[in-house]
Amino acid sequence: MLPVYEEAGLLATPGLAAWPPDGLIFCANSAKVEHMSDEWIRASEIAEYVYCRRAWWLRRVGGRASRNLRQMAAGTAFHEAHGQLVQRARQARNLVYVLLALALAFILVWVIRVV
Repeated sequence: MLPVYEEAGLLATPGLAAWPPDGLIFCANSAKVEHMSDEWIRASEIAEYVYCRRAWWLRRVGGRASRNLRQMAAGTAFHEAHGQLVQRARQARNLVYVLLALALAFILVWVIRVV
């Protein structure tokens, strides 16, 4: 068995992609110690890890793709459409704020002229 190195509290086994006991730190095919904070983690990865940490590890470290590519593509399309909907809603809200400010300004000018 290959030696395990401990550097700054991080464990790594050089040359071996092994399932880490804590599921947080890995080292694949090198002696380099990696830490998860060095990379971006998306919400979908967290959900995948919570659902099945072994599947997450196989995809991230083992380089194996998921079998449900059609569902993942549908999920991606849904999230893109939802993102566009949220963007339009924000633009509409900002337009309402501008129109409300203009209406209040006109009312204020009208009140000042009448009084």
